[in-house]
Parts: sequence; structure tokens; C-alpha cells
Amino acid sequence: MHAVEELTPGDADGVGALRRYTWSSKLPYRLTFDMRVTRVERPSSLEGAAEGDLRGTGRWHLAPEGETTHVRYDWTVDTTKPWMNLLGPLLQPAFRWNHNQVMAEGGRGLARYLSVSLLSHRGSPAAE
Repeated sequence: MHAVEELTPGDADGVGALRRYTWSSKLPYRLTFDMRVTRVERPSSLEGAAEGDLRGTGRWHLAPEGETTHVRYDWTVDTTKPWMNLLGPLLQPAFRWNHNQVMAEGGRGLARYLSVSLLSHRGSPAAE
């Protein structure tokens, strides 16, 4: 991740909070989008709507799993950058690789932020 900017704080649970995210990647481009928290169900789920270079919905699902917490993130978005949509079919393997790199780094970053170990990413042992 390159930057996060809080635009609106939201209510006591965070619903309505709006943040601007800018993600850098292994490939030479960045994506910037605003994400508004649309639902919070503590302690099991969080949902938000994205607008900008990505448009769609993200949902975090958290569940106890033994002594740890299993976290799944469902991200259903479309790109809005015309060049990405035009070249997507041709560059799909590179985009998939890049996406996996960004998600793995996001998992490692979240684990560092929480001061915990990342046990796995997509079912594979996590590289630290």
C-alpha cells in the first residue's frame, strides 16, 4: 500500500467512514479508490463499497479457528482505467501475478500492524 487518507470518520462503529487508498504494485502503476464502510457486524464481518480506479464491494469475514482467527476477504470489483480494461485480456497473467503479490504484501503488512504472525495466504505457507 502506498497511502491511506481518512476523508470521513463514520459513526461509532465505523459505518459511513470513507478512506482514500492508493496501492502501488510490482508493475509500474498505482490504483486509487475511495472505500466507504457500509456494514459492520462485530466481531465477524465488515463490508465496504469502492469507487475510483476500482468499483465494487469488499467483504471481510473473521472467524475463530483454534487459537487463531481465520480472515477471508471477498473482493468483487471492476477496474475503471480504460487502458487496463483494453489490455486486460492480453495482460491477464501479469495482472493476476501482480494482484497476488499485492495481496500477499497486504497480508504481511496487516500481520505486522497487529504484531502477529501471518500463518498462511491462499492456503499456502506465508513467506515472511
